[in-house]
Amino acid sequence: MRITVDIDGPLWRALSVFYQLKSVCRKVELYKTRKGFHVIGYGAPVKNEEEVLQVRRYFGDDNLRIEIDEINLKSGKPFQVLWNIKNGFENKLIEVWSNGYLE
Repeated sequence: MRITVDIDGPLWRALSVFYQLKSVCRKVELYKTRKGFHVIGYGAPVKNEEEVLQVRRYFGDDNLRIEIDEINLKSGKPFQVLWNIKNGFENKLIEVWSNGYLE
């Protein structure tokens, strides 16, 4: 499964999440946003969306995003939505890691 983490803070926090996800995911991406960073891990060993929410909480994901996703999950709406462009700012990919076994 995919795990998205929105870090509104310093780079060291985002890098901490990035390197931790590297140990369990098949691919990890780190983006610079207007307020901080997005870290996306693909192929995470979680069983369902509830576990995804727990992992995101552990990593310090934005609380409002988690609350919105809890509501969206219950109503069948899109889950873990991250914007590439928001208020005229385009997120920039600054790091990507892959273990070479991507689908």
